[in-house]
Amino acid sequence: MDISQAALNQYAGISELSTKNADASNWEWDNTGWVVAASPWQDLRKNWYGAEGLSVSSSLPLPFLEPRTILVRDCYATTFDRIWARAFESEGMIGTVITGQPGTGKTLFLYYLLVRLLQLKQKVLFSLDGFVLYLFNYDEVYRSTASKIQGLPRPKSTSNIFLWSLFDIRGVEEPRRFLTLPPCLPVQVAPPDPGRYKIWEKELSPLVTGLPLWTREELVAGLPFQRRYPAMKKALNASTLGQLDKQLTGFPGASEFLQQYQEDDGKLLSPTDSLRLLLENAIHHFGHSARDVYEALFNYKKYFNLHKDAFQITYKELLEAVTAFARGEIPSHNMSDRILSMNPVFSGPFDDVSWKVEFKSDWVAKCIVEELGGVEDIAMHQQIKLLQGKLLLQDESQGRAKITKPW
Repeated sequence: MDISQAALNQYAGISELSTKNADASNWEWDNTGWVVAASPWQDLRKNWYGAEGLSVSSSLPLPFLEPRTILVRDCYATTFDRIWARAFESEGMIGTVITGQPGTGKTLFLYYLLVRLLQLKQKVLFSLDGFVLYLFNYDEVYRSTASKIQGLPRPKSTSNIFLWSLFDIRGVEEPRRFLTLPPCLPVQVAPPDPGRYKIWEKELSPLVTGLPLWTREELVAGLPFQRRYPAMKKALNASTLGQLDKQLTGFPGASEFLQQYQEDDGKLLSPTDSLRLLLENAIHHFGHSARDVYEALFNYKKYFNLHKDAFQITYKELLEAVTAFARGEIPSHNMSDRILSMNPVFSGPFDDVSWKVEFKSDWVAKCIVEELGGVEDIAMHQQIKLLQGKLLLQDESQGRAKITKPW
């Protein structure tokens, strides 16, 4: 067992403070401005409050979302352990900011975290936008808004029990103060944009952690949970190329790509083999952000063109973006969503993460080399090689990489 895991295990599971958190007799609350939440939220509390088993499950049913079930990534459990341990090691004083590459499942993790806390009978304030609020109490779930609430549950004594405050902020703005101040222990998910948490991070010094990029195995496992997966699988079930082309009209680029893999005798690939090829192609071109891969899978032409347009950059813009990403800050939309990726590097269990910055994929890297290849700047070429990681650039005598369509 390594030191990090040993430190986390010290605070795993039920602790004396978490038991006090769960004890209704330790809290008082003026519920003016709150109403009983709709039945889906009540069902969520009923299904998971005090329940067991989610920590080892590979999926989580959430009937009010679309799709209605989400993949539980392995990193969700380890991230929960880190947040839980930091909260109780600090006796409720230190919250967490969870950031990372756009499209890696941070908001879905917030639901996972909510369910895990309900299993442990914790009192939780939950918000997906920082305005509409849900309070998961020991008896029911209550709903309010930031403009209506008169107050939150508060400890009856001066003890250090706390209210978990889980939230996302949709705009580029700081969360409302009550979400981060005692008795709340804040846990915020956010893109790598300090403008969404700079003030409370400076005041309260939360743990800053992150979700990693998806592995190929996770992208394969997560595909059946995507909203358009059933429709694509059905469309791939064809008997002729003409029928296949017609049925894939709603998935631009898919038919053209698959035609190059069809058998010479006219026999079509199975839907399973076709999906595998389409997914591998999306990963090859767009990397390991789940949102990028799945959206490209279902609309390849659109995503290809968006990326190609984003490649019109200068070396200065690239270098500025790399520097920003390395600080955990988000550069321009094109850079963060089309060109670069950031993966967390962990050290101690309660240390903030650092970031490894790379091109999103080998294909993206080659396209950038082509775009900037005319600039005679040795330092630039060295920077590009560093960013490419394991990618070995072609010798220039073999010609520079070209931006080519995959069909």
